[in-house]
Amino acid sequence: MDRRHFLKTTSATLALTPSLSGRPAPVAIDGFSRPDSLVHGSEWESLNPGYWQIKNGALRRRLKNVGDRARRTGFPYHSETHEKKKMETDYDPSLPHGILWRRDWKLTGNYTITIKGTYHADARAVPEGDNADWKMYQPGYGQLGIAIGGRSLFEGYNKSRKATIIGYQDNGHLAELKKPTNRKKKAPAPKKTKAPILKPGDKFTLSLEVKGTKVTTTLNSSTLTLENIPQAQSSGYFGVATRGLIDFEISDVSLDPGGNKPLTVGHAECSACYPLGDTLKKIDGKWQVKFVSVFASDGKKAEVRVSDSPTADWERSPSPAPPKSSTTTSDATPPSSPPLSQKARATPRSTTPFGKTEKTSPPTPALAPTLADRALGSSATSLPPAPTSAAYPNSRPLTSSAASAVTPSPPACNNAPMPA
Repeated sequence: MDRRHFLKTTSATLALTPSLSGRPAPVAIDGFSRPDSLVHGSEWESLNPGYWQIKNGALRRRLKNVGDRARRTGFPYHSETHEKKKMETDYDPSLPHGILWRRDWKLTGNYTITIKGTYHADARAVPEGDNADWKMYQPGYGQLGIAIGGRSLFEGYNKSRKATIIGYQDNGHLAELKKPTNRKKKAPAPKKTKAPILKPGDKFTLSLEVKGTKVTTTLNSSTLTLENIPQAQSSGYFGVATRGLIDFEISDVSLDPGGNKPLTVGHAECSACYPLGDTLKKIDGKWQVKFVSVFASDGKKAEVRVSDSPTADWERSPSPAPPKSSTTTSDATPPSSPPLSQKARATPRSTTPFGKTEKTSPPTPALAPTLADRALGSSATSLPPAPTSAAYPNSRPLTSSAASAVTPSPPACNNAPMPA
């Protein structure tokens, strides 16, 4: 055999065989090869799911959602009482970092994270009505990176004190995009190095390696090395992060876990299922109530069943007509009458002065606290508003004390915001 061919074949074999190379093979975390969806998948979690979507078999940015221009506070009362000034309505609506965390890996020690993708577009030109001075239109505000050191799956959107983000800035830098914050000690300036500016259509590979107290990040041919990083800073959940108006997609996420092992995590397709107490009424001698259900994934059919206890009686309980949306309402017939002791909980707020009584018609009874609910299947992505009661606009919905159980459906994420 030719010596060069032998060496080439041997090297490839060692790279692909963990037992021979002495290190574990990289783990394919996600290739995002699933149907288009406004939700990113149940394997990931985020405080701001509206930053992402699944499109054309990749994780793609979402750049326009209902609520993106909402004020930080919409209550003039807060400004008048706390800040002692008139509420400011002329504000910069630029959004902060959004982080998408992987739920089943919490890393420590040495590891390497790699993401691959395609850069699609720079920040758009300033549209009429927007202010060119807003942060989102400034060079460097557009970013994509890898987040490490997450203590919680809900760090992000200005609530990420422990996370570190390192990656690309659209003004041509590979940089520390976010450092952990310390209220008692001012952090040193973030480190950065020059990097080629990505252009629409460019492919990129961004990798982050933690080895001891050294963190090395590489974007294509550019490298940034950080020394003396405490292990506590690099230990935790990992994820992908973004900010600004640049458009890109991520087609692959992989991990060389070192000595780390994946976590065993669960997932419930039914995010919430509860009865609206003020809709409980008696029709033809039977109590009926309206349930509100929120599901985690896309689909076409949702079904609610109720029982006194979560037992085999589920299958024998009355099943209402199935609705078709990820936030659904369903009329259900409880298997027994609610106790009288629960009636007062569903009554509307009275205008009678405190200490006095007023004879009125009997209050609307509420559901028994042991009433359980079950949601089967999943639903579509349209999100109609939850129903309100014209009779009792101020009444609060009563929640069931029993847990929900669901039949799994294709993985997706909880409660994604509506696209604009």
